[in-house]
Amino acid sequence: MLHLKDPPGKLIIIGSSAGGIQALMTLVGTLPAKFPAPIILAQHFAPDRQSELVNILQKRTPLKVEFIHQIKHIEPGTIYVIPPDYHAFIEEGFVILRKDSLGRPKPSINLLLTTAAHVYTNNVIAVILTGSGSNGAIGTREVKRMGGTVIIENPLTAEFPYMPMAVSPEVVDYKADIEQIGPLLYRLVSRNGLHINKEV
Repeated sequence: MLHLKDPPGKLIIIGSSAGGIQALMTLVGTLPAKFPAPIILAQHFAPDRQSELVNILQKRTPLKVEFIHQIKHIEPGTIYVIPPDYHAFIEEGFVILRKDSLGRPKPSINLLLTTAAHVYTNNVIAVILTGSGSNGAIGTREVKRMGGTVIIENPLTAEFPYMPMAVSPEVVDYKADIEQIGPLLYRLVSRNGLHINKEV
C-alpha cells in the first residue's frame, strides 16, 4: 500500500500487456531526469514468475523505479510498478494492492484507472500501450468522464494493436508512436498540454 501525496497533483497511469516490456523500455528512456509527476505501471505478468521489470527499466531511465509493496508517499519523478498477481486500486489517497477473485488479467487496468479517476478527476493521464484483449477500455471511459486525459499508442505501429484499438475513439485525446509518448507526457504535465497536436 502506498500513500499518495495530497491530490490533485498529476498522476500518470500506463497500462500494457503483450509487447509491453519492450514498449515500456522505449518510453521510460525518453523521460527527463526531473519528470514532475509520479507514474504507475500496470503491466500484465505471468502470476507464477518473478518479474525483472523494475531492474530492466531502471537501466534505461534516471528516474527511480520500484515495485509497490509498502506504505510511502508517492513522489514525482518515480515510476511505480504493480507486482505480479496483484490488482491495485486508489482510494482516499492510497494505492492499495489486492489479491482477490476479480480474475485475470492482473493487474486490472480498468480497476486502477476507474478508481484513480474518482480521486484525481481531471488530473489523471491514462496511457494504453501495446497488448492483446481490451483491458483499459472501460477505465479510459471513466477517466474521460471525470475530465482526465487519454493517450493511446498508435495501433499502426504498436506490436500488439488490440488494447489501444479497444479504447473508444471518442475518449482518445492523443494517439502517438511509442517514441513520442514520453515527450508528450512531459509536455502535458509541464504545460497543461497547450497547443499539442492530437496525433503526435
